[in-house]
Amino acid sequence: MIKKATVDFGATDMPLDPKELEKLGMIQFPIVIGGVVPVVNIDGVKPGQIHFTGEVLAASISASSNPGTIPPSARSIPT
Repeated sequence: MIKKATVDFGATDMPLDPKELEKLGMIQFPIVIGGVVPVVNIDGVKPGQIHFTGEVLAASISASSNPGTIPPSARSIPT
């Protein structure tokens, strides 16, 4: 519908190719930005006691598919 100019704006799940956008004289921008929030429930660990670095957070996410990728600095919980 947007390509036929029957509406003024639209939304899509997949971004359009930049060349197609240029050809159509359109721009595209994200309207929703999500985040990742780590949640832990470990006996003896109080709220605010764990602080994730970027390296630790990335390692924990990638470790779900490959546990051998956790770097040594991410293997212990600081107190």
